[in-house]
Amino acid sequence: DPTPEDVAVPNELRSTLGPIATDWASGATTARAKLIAIESHLRTDFQYSLEPVRPERHEPFLVHFLIHGRRGHCEYFATAMAMLARQAGVPARVVGGYRVAEHNPVGGYDIVREKNAHAWVEAWVDGEGWRTFDATPATEANESHETSRLLAVTDAIAAAWDRLADAIARASLWQILGALAAAAVALALARWLRARRARAMAMDGASTPLACFT
Repeated sequence: DPTPEDVAVPNELRSTLGPIATDWASGATTARAKLIAIESHLRTDFQYSLEPVRPERHEPFLVHFLIHGRRGHCEYFATAMAMLARQAGVPARVVGGYRVAEHNPVGGYDIVREKNAHAWVEAWVDGEGWRTFDATPATEANESHETSRLLAVTDAIAAAWDRLADAIARASLWQILGALAAAAVALALARWLRARRARAMAMDGASTPLACFT
């Protein structure tokens, strides 16, 4: 359940966040409606950028982002939504991690890259508990897509090699020796079967009469 920390707003931000939260959540009567309204304003009226505009005067980054800069990366959007939700009386918190957006169709697994690092919001909705909201506008890095065929094959090979290397690193000496012995036996058996087949084919060929005698 939410704690008092999940609705705390620094005093220096209240004078700025108050009017914005009231305006954006105007007409919303439920926690979910307020959250959707705040999320929508941030996603449509602000711009995603890895080079946010820095404040020229002494003011909090969040205030500058909401009033002047209006562009920033995911941490700006998540922080803004969490603080505005709290100002509107909805418990909220910022969550950091990775957003899974890329799928490898060859290996059948999802790929998470460094560029997929992301921040979003969890907010408390009565009767539902903590729910996820993402106020960051859609970007190439977080839109769902499949890896191209060539890159998918390359990545699948690299992933298989990594798994093999990890398995070898975790295996004991006896397990490694056992695997090598099994591989040697399998190779010897394959060579023996191949040689036996070759001898059988040679004998069949020798017993067949030439065409001129048939």
